[in-house]
Amino acid sequence: MAGQFAKIAGARVVGIAGGPDKCRFVRDELGFDVCIDYKAGNLQAALRDACPQGVDVYYENVGGEVQKAAFADLNDFARVALCGQVAQYSGEGEAPGPNLMGLVLKRATVRGFLAMDHMQRHAEFIRDASRWYAEGRLRHHATVTQGLSHIHEAINSLVTGRNIGKQLCQVDDERSPGAPGYTTGL
Repeated sequence: MAGQFAKIAGARVVGIAGGPDKCRFVRDELGFDVCIDYKAGNLQAALRDACPQGVDVYYENVGGEVQKAAFADLNDFARVALCGQVAQYSGEGEAPGPNLMGLVLKRATVRGFLAMDHMQRHAEFIRDASRWYAEGRLRHHATVTQGLSHIHEAINSLVTGRNIGKQLCQVDDERSPGAPGYTTGL
C-alpha cells in the first residue's frame, strides 16, 4: 500500500519481494516501476541497478538483509519510515542489522510510526483511499486462511513469505458490511 500511495503521489517506486511471482504481482498488479527479487541473490547489486541515483525515501517493514541493503543505498538526507521488522517475527530472534553510522553520515531522518499516530487524518485517508480504490488506482489483495483453527497456518504463511498481499484469517462466513471483496491467495 505504501508503494501504491507513493505512485499516486508521482514517485518512482521500487519494490523488493521474494520470488518471481511476487515480483510480477508487484510490478503488473500494483504498478511499481521495478521489483527486485531478494531471493535471486546479490540484493545490493540489484538495488543499485534499480536505483542508480540512490534512495531518497525508504519504507521499512522487513529488517534483516533487506534493510541492510536499502540503508547502504540511502542518499544524503534520505527519509526512512519504520513500520515493522518481519524478519524478527519468525521466532529466530533479533536479526543482525546495519551499521547505523551510515545513517549519521548521510544525515538521514528515521522515524517509526504506528497508524494510531495519525488518527486525526483518518477521515481524509478514507476519503482519498476510497476514491483511488474506486478509480482502480489502488489495488488490494489478501491471502485468506479459512477458520480460526488454522490461524497457525496464517501466521506461518506471513513469517515465511508465502502470502501475497495482506495475510488474513477468516473466522466467520459472514462479511462485515462494506468489507472489500477479498480474494483467496495464490
